Amino acid sequence: MIKVIAFDFGGVIYTYNHDILMKDVARELKQQVRAVTNAWKVKIKDYERGKISEDEFWTAFLRKLNINYDKKILHQITIRHFKPITGSLKILADLKDKVVIGLISNQTSWIEDLERKYKFKKLFDMLVISKDVSLRKPSKSIFKLFIKKTKVKPNEIIFIDDSFNYKDATESVGINFIHFQNSKKLKNELKSYGVKF
Repeated sequence: MIKVIAFDFGGVIYTYNHDILMKDVARELKQQVRAVTNAWKVKIKDYERGKISEDEFWTAFLRKLNINYDKKILHQITIRHFKPITGSLKILADLKDKVVIGLISNQTSWIEDLERKYKFKKLFDMLVISKDVSLRKPSKSIFKLFIKKTKVKPNEIIFIDDSFNYKDATESVGINFIHFQNSKKLKNELKSYGVKF
């Protein structure tokens, strides 16, 4: 019996498409998309683990591109990129009080800006955010931490992510994995696990 359902954030309950974000940033900076993508990779993992600040992230990003730019504008472009996925938020609301709802996400301090904007944290019973725990997917450790917090058996948990890359790590610790494609399909897949709406 499923007792806990955990969601990823970007790409599952709020929009996130890395390639589109890179194009938007590249357009703003008048830079090649490949160069922007490479500069992004320099410190994003450290930022997602909470090891560096947003200012340090943008400083390293701009240094790699060898340019100066207003970091506030880059921040705004990034935050604007996340928009609610209505169907997923409806599923979350429908599941409230029926199962424990969790969040497992590789996120930076941007999630706090998004919380101020959208007030989504109240939808969740527990949060495991990479910046707070210094772990990030696909590390098995972040999933083991989530299991420990839930106090249920791993096979009583479902994790939903838009990235298929996390399937192996999720299933290796015994958690059920659903690859998110759209809200309608997600609802049907949850029902196939016996989840009641």
